[in-house]
Amino acid sequence: MTINTTGLELRNILAKDNSTQEVTETFKSKCVALVRNYLGGAWLNVRHADCDIKQITGGMSNILFKIDLPDNISVIGNQPKSTLLRLHGTDNAMALIIDTIIFTILSERQMGPKLYGIFDGGRFEEYIPSRCLIRTELRHSVVNQFLGKMYGKIHTLSCPINKEPMLFLSASGWINEVEKAYGSEHVFQIKTTQVNQKYLNNPIKNISIAQLRQELDILNKCMIASKSPIVFAHNDLQEGNILLKNKYALSDNGQLSSESNEDLDVDDAFTVIDYEYSNYNYRGFDFGNHFCEWGIGYEETNAPGYTINYQDFPTTKQMKPLIQCYLDELNNTSHDTTDDVETIALEAERFMPVSHFFWACWAFKMELNKEIDFGYQEYGMDRLSIYFENKHKLQEYLWLNC
Repeated sequence: MTINTTGLELRNILAKDNSTQEVTETFKSKCVALVRNYLGGAWLNVRHADCDIKQITGGMSNILFKIDLPDNISVIGNQPKSTLLRLHGTDNAMALIIDTIIFTILSERQMGPKLYGIFDGGRFEEYIPSRCLIRTELRHSVVNQFLGKMYGKIHTLSCPINKEPMLFLSASGWINEVEKAYGSEHVFQIKTTQVNQKYLNNPIKNISIAQLRQELDILNKCMIASKSPIVFAHNDLQEGNILLKNKYALSDNGQLSSESNEDLDVDDAFTVIDYEYSNYNYRGFDFGNHFCEWGIGYEETNAPGYTINYQDFPTTKQMKPLIQCYLDELNNTSHDTTDDVETIALEAERFMPVSHFFWACWAFKMELNKEIDFGYQEYGMDRLSIYFENKHKLQEYLWLNC
């Protein structure tokens, strides 16, 4: 029997009863019907009354659930005992097609979780017993070693999607959605909430829709002038998208250990996830965006749901260990580059303001139909403030080409 349940239908069921974190019987029965169809085997024998479904912490746009087989059902062969259900946060058909293509390629190359099944508006993935990194762990040497190597692998991928940088089009689309909701005359009052004012010399007090577009045009000119290479990029490599498997531990001082006391395998210890925003982009953005995350934390449980630690944004000197590991990976895989560590570190620093502007536009768009308790509006204002404070670094590309 064909099951026509979609991700949107499941999200609507959740929205009808948002007063509790408990999974309703209606939602549970729909999920179990789907998982039977897509995983088959032992999963065909599960009843929704016996299946354990729990919502887990995820990103700020997708909704994630862990689904477990009951103990009395044995798996067949290499079938999973658990799976991750991901409900997409967008209904943009092309975006979902691209996301599916990318996830499939990465799954086949063992650069991310295994793919178990795809349905309209969601998918079933491998559940990896793990935890997300926290912001302060991004600085650790072992994490830089892993990420440098992963960036090398990601940036040399060839994916059958548009090879033009999509950053400008994405941000422009978000601004259009905001204008449609608020009107062309809308002005954002920029009141910083998490940015300490001592770090801002001339914070902008307000910005209109038209001014947002003007700033985006300036950014686009700077990015073109940068001559930063166009590569396949993750575009969202923050701590929540880096998993540390449960069989490993990372101490406060950055020492990696394993429960079996065997030789440590850094590549096995960590996994990069959530390629939702991946596409071809400027190399500088992928690095600059990651280094922005050194100063932005999402573990805060109180409003607005994030912290900004301006003093923790890295210097170019602090960026260099990760970038050196990146260059080592390129050289080891015969993907030579003429750029050195200094060049890429400076490129990353200059692209950090682009990241602040990009995610500010995203946040204003997300505020329109938010499904989680997160201060998108405040987040957008804070990141715009940091953008204007550091915009001059990006504009150096224009001055260098005068």
